[in-house]
Amino acid sequence: MTLARPSKQALKSFHNQVFHTESLQRPLSLVRLVERQRHLATQSRNSETYWMLKQDFQKLQQEARRELGKQGIANPALTGLYMRFEARDDLAICRDWSHLDSYLIWDIPPQSGVLAHIGQAARQPYYSKKAKTHQRAEAAGVSLPGLGTQLVIDFNLKENFSHKSLIRGPFLF
Repeated sequence: MTLARPSKQALKSFHNQVFHTESLQRPLSLVRLVERQRHLATQSRNSETYWMLKQDFQKLQQEARRELGKQGIANPALTGLYMRFEARDDLAICRDWSHLDSYLIWDIPPQSGVLAHIGQAARQPYYSKKAKTHQRAEAAGVSLPGLGTQLVIDFNLKENFSHKSLIRGPFLF
């Protein structure tokens, strides 16, 4: 099956609207950053969801521990806070979209056929246009750089929906 183009919103989330579509045929682990309460209430019913590679998530975790370790800090809560800020920058997740206090893990088996749009996240404003503080942040030139690798998964497709039960979490940072 050919994956349809992403929605307008998802298309705008890709840097220069450049992405490629892939049927994931290798074992792969993905992470989705979520707000725990909202996820539990909705079970992420969105048809299109945004994911990052678990290896990128683990690199953030190692970087956080290393940077905090330089200051003599070994605090899991601060590690999670560091990771949330860095991930928000890399994936350009506007501050008012989610509190990002948790994450999901999706271990996709080999030959799964999960279909994904993959590319770099586009720059976003720090606050969405709906936020009261958007104009002030935009005037100050504050934005989220993006450019981290994101995968957009459409769960309306049966190839993807059939593997949704493999998603674990949410886990607190």
